[in-house]
Amino acid sequence: MALALILTAALALRLFLVLTHDGYLGVDGGAYLLAVNAVLGNEPTGAGFPRPPLAPGWLLVPFVQTLGVDIGYKVWSALASLAPVLPVYLFTRRLGVAPSLFAAGFLLLDLNHAEMIVTGALPLIAFGLLGTAWWAMSRLVERWSWGLAGILTICIGLIPWVNQTTAGLAIVT
Repeated sequence: MALALILTAALALRLFLVLTHDGYLGVDGGAYLLAVNAVLGNEPTGAGFPRPPLAPGWLLVPFVQTLGVDIGYKVWSALASLAPVLPVYLFTRRLGVAPSLFAAGFLLLDLNHAEMIVTGALPLIAFGLLGTAWWAMSRLVERWSWGLAGILTICIGLIPWVNQTTAGLAIVT
């Protein structure tokens, strides 16, 4: 319940910040919208570069088609910026409830950790996947579980479909 309140507060704060700035798309917003056009078969500029379909492509399509380009992109960015909290919470959960809530709150409510809303949400999604993969690996070292192996497989499998930089980090780590 406390984690849900922290997530809600962080999302509200981020939505307030991005929705109160008309036309805000951040550094990568234009490129992300070109990727949406590409997966929809309507990218007339040729200014983008080939990206995997989830980068952001199909991840962003429902938001811009439902809420429009400006608001849809902003809502998607705010939601995507929450992704890294999952592995932080999972890793610190072993220390107890209070430390895990403090770590999640610190990550989510300190806006210095949210600057990636401006520079691009895809790395945040992929970092969340990579951190969750690390968490699953750390748990698999202790005990075998098909569920943990499945989480690890899904996370590793999705990373290259979301962000190429994080795919490189996944290979290295």
